Amino acid sequence: MKMFLNKIKHTSLLIAVSFLWLACKTTKTPTSNSPTLTSVKKIEKFHEKEQVNFKTIKARLKGSYKTEKDEQSISISMRIKKGEGIWLSAKLAGVIPLAKIYITPNRVQAYEKINGTYWDSDFSFIQNYLNADLNYKNLESFLTGELIYPINKSFNLENNDRYYALNKKEYQNLIFDILLDPTNFKVKQQRIAQPFNNRSLKIDYPSYSKVAGQWFPNRIEIQSKNKKENTNVSIDYRSVVFNEEVSFPYTVPKGYKKMIL
Repeated sequence: MKMFLNKIKHTSLLIAVSFLWLACKTTKTPTSNSPTLTSVKKIEKFHEKEQVNFKTIKARLKGSYKTEKDEQSISISMRIKKGEGIWLSAKLAGVIPLAKIYITPNRVQAYEKINGTYWDSDFSFIQNYLNADLNYKNLESFLTGELIYPINKSFNLENNDRYYALNKKEYQNLIFDILLDPTNFKVKQQRIAQPFNNRSLKIDYPSYSKVAGQWFPNRIEIQSKNKKENTNVSIDYRSVVFNEEVSFPYTVPKGYKKMIL
């Protein structure tokens, strides 16, 4: 049971942390140009102009994860209502229902069908699982191709021939690294690392397409490393639609057993 649940947690939660044809006409990301801005403040301003604006999102995606011991792929339906909720419904081969996950700013709920179990926790569950100080807003940003931690004046601009490369260090040598594409100021990579603790979370966005006139990621690649295990997760968006009505149907079936996490 634990092995199966770990599969669901790895894929769905990393999609929920740690999710091509798009719903409307898409275009390829332009070829990268050399960076020209030399001010962090100006880079921040241009990046903010390109942030995706939405009230709701409906998406279909494929999530895959791989560790040294296991790998799995599942189909996922995702719904987001900005600032209120993230809902994920996972199916094996796009047909067999596996699990549902419902995340709000204060709570994480989920159940899986094969073993008839469910869990219910506050948001600290995701923070502990990913070894990162994340909140609900950070999670939404990650899923929509935005920065987990926004740019501010404490970031330094590094020399880089292809991207705007910014970084900063905080308490206990926590390191933040960011790469922005100079053609559209979207995130190419963001990384959080604690070298002294051998922990890191790296998120890559290989390409974007236009959805309703806004840049949205086609694919997200995540590498999570700690002392015990390295995990690779990929999210491929198959369709994305903005601003339609969404609901979050979530009821734990009768007879399911609660899991202690």
